[in-house]
Amino acid sequence: MGGDSFGVGPQSDVWYSTDGANWTQATASAEWSIRNYPGLEVFDSKMWIIGGNSTNDVWQTAPTP
Repeated sequence: MGGDSFGVGPQSDVWYSTDGANWTQATASAEWSIRNYPGLEVFDSKMWIIGGNSTNDVWQTAPTP
């Protein structure tokens, strides 16, 4: 989820994988602002993106059904 693509700059893309080897892009531009070095966690059946070097916000996914 996001991060810095060297030579391109900060991103807000989101990718997923079912096997850890093959990845599919879920979106090229998530609702949160672009950021470098965000914290990423999985907690309470949700994925969380937390801050970055120039932000202090928190976003979460919807819970898994």
